[in-house]
Amino acid sequence: LTVLFVAVEIAAGVQARSLALISDAGHNFTDAVALLLAVFGHHVRQRPADEFKTFGYHRASVLAAFVNSVGLLALSGYIYWECYGRFLAPQAVDEMTMLVVAGLGLVVNAVIMWGLRHEREHDLNVRAAFLHMLGDALGSVGIIAGAFVIKATEWLWIDPALSALIATLIVWSAWDILRETLNILLEGLPKGVELQQVMAAMREVEGVLDVH
Repeated sequence: LTVLFVAVEIAAGVQARSLALISDAGHNFTDAVALLLAVFGHHVRQRPADEFKTFGYHRASVLAAFVNSVGLLALSGYIYWECYGRFLAPQAVDEMTMLVVAGLGLVVNAVIMWGLRHEREHDLNVRAAFLHMLGDALGSVGIIAGAFVIKATEWLWIDPALSALIATLIVWSAWDILRETLNILLEGLPKGVELQQVMAAMREVEGVLDVH
């Protein structure tokens, strides 16, 4: 669904001369990659431990989430650059095309989010994919609102402004995932764990003299 919608949105964005639609297509493309990585990570993490990977493959899903978040931040930088060019030289857009395509995108993302709603509570990798979908759904809502505003006011700067908003949503959805996955990959203290409490609990074990 996501890959098909990317093709539709790129074609519509070029026809309507809408940077917001093209930016959203880029976001949707990363959504497709995010979902593929989520599937890959979910599959690999279920492999049993062996003599080479003695802790198993659970961290594969964390690595997939990390790659997702880095890709999102790179995409945001590109969208911001394109927005800058459009602010300097605004272009007329087809508001009706923006409205129809953004509405379709909202439906597609809502369907995918519904399918991921349960697993996101238990898997950081799936949560990263879910946040991709949520950010894009919010972007679709913004494009729909922007299309109405452009139709009523003919303010051409609304289109690059929406693109900048989409890029900001992408950064927002990626930053927490990047920080949390990087902490795991660097063997940082897990979220919600207090080091002193862990050390105190270890000292209570019979036979343990001290903890460093």
